[in-house]
Amino acid sequence: MMNMASLKLRPESESDYLKIQDGISDIKQLLAESGVSGGDGPKYSFNDIARGAGEESWFRNFNCRICNQTNKHSSSYLDQMKCACANGRDRNAPDETGLTPAHAIITKKRSNNGQHETPAQTAELFRILIPPDDPTLREALHVLDPEGHTLVHNIAVRGLDEILKYVLKLETPARRVAMVNACSIGVDGVESSVFDYVEAIRSMNEEIRINWCTEDKDVRAFLVEIGARLARCKHMLVQAGAVSSPSVTKRWRISQLRR
Repeated sequence: MMNMASLKLRPESESDYLKIQDGISDIKQLLAESGVSGGDGPKYSFNDIARGAGEESWFRNFNCRICNQTNKHSSSYLDQMKCACANGRDRNAPDETGLTPAHAIITKKRSNNGQHETPAQTAELFRILIPPDDPTLREALHVLDPEGHTLVHNIAVRGLDEILKYVLKLETPARRVAMVNACSIGVDGVESSVFDYVEAIRSMNEEIRINWCTEDKDVRAFLVEIGARLARCKHMLVQAGAVSSPSVTKRWRISQLRR
């Protein structure tokens, strides 16, 4: 019901829509942590882990809500992901907002021992969720998020170059061109390609780095790092066939490999 209300409100206020979506996520996390979702309700799974639920251990004891055992493994997101895989949780099941675990891992922020999760740690979680030796999970790479963005889009605009490289290698060469040329509509109502989004963010980052906050070494180092990551993502997109303002044919055609 809350999701339907947010969708009706979205045309009038994108910021209010996002606030309601965050509220839905918080409520779901609270229900998962309190065990309310028992019985026939949704089980604690990948989306909950991706949102950072259930990281705490009490008195050095961790009771896993997946395997229902105490101290069988740590409370880290990585161990929880491995446990969810071992116990047959659905790796591509969307939550009530339509967000799949793959998108949640990319778009949601998590902390490890009080520190922000690093891109390398995010990549490790993603490889556990979508392993290279299971082709049945490949379609998870093509599911859109509730805002209509592709997984490649969400990965690339965040400068997650390690994951982008991994995802492009998972898919067959014949489908990569369509993956990197997908377009989506932004909050401004303008349709843009993945390449154009990444280049716009990279250019903005570079402008900020040059003109703002140059006295703060930590901020400057962060901007330099994210700029380098975005540049690597842009290079990988181009190598895979991405262009600015791709034609409809280029967006959707599955290229045939030459024999």
